[in-house]
Amino acid sequence: MAESEFTLDTLNALLFDWFPILGTREYVELVGDVEDQGPYTVLGIIFSRYIEDMVISGVPEDRAKIAGFLENMAKAKDQGVVVLLRIEILPTLWKTQRTIDTYWEYFGAETRRVLIWLVPKHASRITLPSD
Repeated sequence: MAESEFTLDTLNALLFDWFPILGTREYVELVGDVEDQGPYTVLGIIFSRYIEDMVISGVPEDRAKIAGFLENMAKAKDQGVVVLLRIEILPTLWKTQRTIDTYWEYFGAETRRVLIWLVPKHASRITLPSD
C-alpha cells in the first residue's frame, strides 16, 4: 500500500485493515465506540497499546508489520499523518529502552530518521541502537 494513501481521513480504516486483531474486544473497549473516534484517539490508544503488547508477545512478523505501517505514516504526503505519528505513536517507542531495542531492526529509513531527530530532544535516557 502506498504511503500516499495514508491520510487522516483513511488512517483508522487502514489501521484495522492492516491489523484486524485491533477490532477485537480487547482493543476496541479501550476507546468505546471506535466509529465515533478520530485517528488521534484510535492510534494514540489502541495502536500504541498493540505496539507495547507486541514487545512482549509479538513475533518478528508482527513487529515488521508494525514497522511497515509506521514507515508508511512517516512517508505520508498528508502532513497531518506525520504529525500524528510524531506526537501520538513514536513516544510509545521511547517509553523504555526495551521497546526501542525490540523494534529498531524493523524500522525503515524514514522512521529511523525521525526517531534520531526526536529521541535526544524528548527521551535523553534512551540510547538508539547503532545500525
